[in-house]
Amino acid sequence: MEKITTYQYENGLTLIHVYKPNFTKKFASVCFQYGSKHNLNDDVPLGIAHFLEHKMFEKYDGDYLHEFAKLGSHVNAFTSFNETVYYFTTTLNFEESFLLLLDLVTKLEISDDSVKKEQDIILQELSMYDSDPETVMFHKLFQNMYENTPIKNNILGTEKSISDISANHLYDIYNKYYTPQNTVITVVGDIDFEHIKLTINNHALMNKENSIIHNKMISEKSEVVIEKDEINLDVASDKVLLGYKLNILPKDKKIMYDVALKLLLTKVLTPLNSDYQKWLDDKKINDYFGYFVDIHDLHSMLVLYAESSDSEFLSSLMQYIIDFKMTEQDLNQIKKRMCSFEMRLKERFDKLSFQLMRYQFEKLPFNYFSELLKSITLKHICEAQQYLKQHSISKLYVKKR
Repeated sequence: MEKITTYQYENGLTLIHVYKPNFTKKFASVCFQYGSKHNLNDDVPLGIAHFLEHKMFEKYDGDYLHEFAKLGSHVNAFTSFNETVYYFTTTLNFEESFLLLLDLVTKLEISDDSVKKEQDIILQELSMYDSDPETVMFHKLFQNMYENTPIKNNILGTEKSISDISANHLYDIYNKYYTPQNTVITVVGDIDFEHIKLTINNHALMNKENSIIHNKMISEKSEVVIEKDEINLDVASDKVLLGYKLNILPKDKKIMYDVALKLLLTKVLTPLNSDYQKWLDDKKINDYFGYFVDIHDLHSMLVLYAESSDSEFLSSLMQYIIDFKMTEQDLNQIKKRMCSFEMRLKERFDKLSFQLMRYQFEKLPFNYFSELLKSITLKHICEAQQYLKQHSISKLYVKKR
């Protein structure tokens, strides 16, 4: 039977162990609470979190990718808005792979020459992203919505910021943020907890010193930067994106409203709504139609997008969402769907691990989502609908080049 155990060492490092008996697959990750949003805390070029992720795989006498491959383990990493994560999956040689993962994040071995080579690689990666219409148009929308909030910045940085990154920058950020108190390690599989706890305790990673981190306050006006804009891209047909900039919520409201809105929008903007088929039949929307809600401590937004040159119908949907009368039966139906999704998530070792890690950084219990989901009532849905009323909107028209 699955069992989740959390252990915090005296230096602040946290271990999350998920015991999965009789599973051959094993997974481990090391996560640092340092992502693209933290650029505002330091006088460093944009994109440095992602750049550092690349350089951690380098060694003076080789590279870690090759060593993991020799062990039969698949290793990878990613940098997001909130964090940087290094992880591997394997069915063989877990012990050796886990020690190798700890080695990977324990020391940075780079030179000015190696940083210069990496700049060329990441500039090519940036060029690839800049040639993807989907990436470009959503990034443009965020820039039109926010003036100071870091969601407006590309995680990779800019051509100039990437070129400005030096080895000294990387060492400074590594020493400041890749510290025990800023680290969560997750292990998932048929692995003994006490053994893993001791393995980490005996590793050089535990000898790293913590640093003092000061988070800067961000001033952001409630209005969007640009209310209406148009860009030309290599797309199959015209598109329109509507970004609704919402008010920042206190922590106790943030997650509740996020879940309530996702329940509401799942009912309103999917085929579960009887009007959805009519919208398709009337060619108001097509298969490209979509939405997402992102309620964060630094930004809060609802985005609607569709394949169209006319935003009139799309604009009318916000009021439709606010006025929609959800029933108890609707709510219970969507809750069951979301619970089913949560159950399936537990079979995805990587997704489960990342979710638990984020709960830890938020200082939330691991059953928080499931308990919150149970507690959501129609009253909460109505409160979330009222929350949507206070917004500023940015419209972006994407024209076929």
